[in-house]
Amino acid sequence: MKKVIMSFEVEVSKYKKNIISLSKINYEKISESINSIPKTEGIYIVCLNKNEQNIEVSETTTATKCKKLYTIDDLKQKLLTCHRNILYIGKANSKDGLRGRIRLLLRYSIGKTQNHDGGKALWQIKNWNDKLDLYWCETSNSREIEQKLLVLHSKEFPNTNGDSFCYPFANWQR
Repeated sequence: MKKVIMSFEVEVSKYKKNIISLSKINYEKISESINSIPKTEGIYIVCLNKNEQNIEVSETTTATKCKKLYTIDDLKQKLLTCHRNILYIGKANSKDGLRGRIRLLLRYSIGKTQNHDGGKALWQIKNWNDKLDLYWCETSNSREIEQKLLVLHSKEFPNTNGDSFCYPFANWQR
């Protein structure tokens, strides 16, 4: 029997059920902008929108409470080794679920909170609010799904420096 190999992109597409264009968010009223997102467990994925092909990175960030920025060289190296459109995969398995984690991510992006360090490379993308879309999907086993997607990415996009784990652009830790 031939073993079927899962494609990272195909597997991620299963969880791209709902979309928010970051250009449409009212950052003064984030909670109102994402009120339709449930407070349940799930997965969220940040992607380059379909109109964008290139990513330029900056030495600065809009996440002003970010403790330490990545260097331009580190960001450029990461872009060379990762998927070009799927930039961040996150899980939501806390009390406030998807709505809470996405609210923290968006508040972090504009320096309103300091407790969503995951994905911080996103906010070093020039004009990120015009280039990124956020997808989300309710799931009951978000931790396992997130890990499965990160491992699939690592297998399809191996790092050239010998590290066997190469995660999407804004996922840096394992």
